[in-house]
Amino acid sequence: MSTVELLVGVWELVAYERLGADGERSLPFGPDPRGQLMYASSGHMSASISAFERPMLGMAPERLRQERSPLKRLKGALTLFKGAVAHASYAGRYHVEGDTVVHHVSSASFADWVGTELRRHMAMDSDKLILTFKDGLNADNTLSWRRLAS
Repeated sequence: MSTVELLVGVWELVAYERLGADGERSLPFGPDPRGQLMYASSGHMSASISAFERPMLGMAPERLRQERSPLKRLKGALTLFKGAVAHASYAGRYHVEGDTVVHHVSSASFADWVGTELRRHMAMDSDKLILTFKDGLNADNTLSWRRLAS
């Protein structure tokens, strides 16, 4: 079975750890991050990661249609983004180069990512996927994923 065939499916985030160039360890999305990573056999992918402990904004989908104050929604969103990163997502196409999966970003929660390639070194073991990369500050990032049953 090829590496691409092994990747295809839905993965659940188990852990995300960052080791800074100064040796400091951190949890960018907190101690209990949530996320899904999906790889389709068509070559499409999507990833979504969020901190579990985030403030509620009072913006249930059913209430959005009734909400008449965009300013109130904006204030809630600004509250959410104070401090650490609370959510990141992107989607696009992917391909595999040896032990690296390359994500070609076509849409993202961060506009700066659109049109970029995100390269992730991968290690796989049946139901486990470990993706690692160095970020712009030369920190080592490790994301551990578990395959969801189909």
